[in-house]
Amino acid sequence: MDTNLSTIEAISQLLFIPQYVEKVDLIFVFGNDWLQTMDEVKLLYDQKISKYILVSGHSANKDRSQSEAERFMTKGIELGIPQETFILEHNATNTLENFELSLPLIDQKIGVQNIKKILFVCKTFHTRRVLMTARNYFTRDTDFYFFPVKDERNIQVNNWWEDEISRERVLAEIRRIGEYSLKGDLSIF
Repeated sequence: MDTNLSTIEAISQLLFIPQYVEKVDLIFVFGNDWLQTMDEVKLLYDQKISKYILVSGHSANKDRSQSEAERFMTKGIELGIPQETFILEHNATNTLENFELSLPLIDQKIGVQNIKKILFVCKTFHTRRVLMTARNYFTRDTDFYFFPVKDERNIQVNNWWEDEISRERVLAEIRRIGEYSLKGDLSIF
């Protein structure tokens, strides 16, 4: 055991999965309030990474009249991504629901059995929980890749401990992983 590994390094290694991009069967985008995420998705579209982009999410704030998925698609279309590229899931309010509610849509449009590679676009500190959740929904032979996106807080592997807001969000992510793993929502394998 490496006792010289600092706590910051250990947390960073656990939570922040580095970017790795290659051609995939599906780009899976997690909706959020950071609409600039779609600027990054447009770069992926332009590289012809996949012909399908699934956007999942309503918002934890159910009072919103337009889902995150709709807002992201609208932004994507403004950026030049064709509407027929999108698969939208409008109701998820958390990561577990993103998968539960998106799987039937994926199956209907592409066929879950045809998904061998997925690129997840999510916030930088959210990558580990996305991976642990995905493993409960896709077969063992499915390959997962990540395109982590910074939001307005600029939380990254090399700075998350420097300000209180970022530190609190990253440590809350560790708590969520523990809680949700104990409930069986996340795979530890």
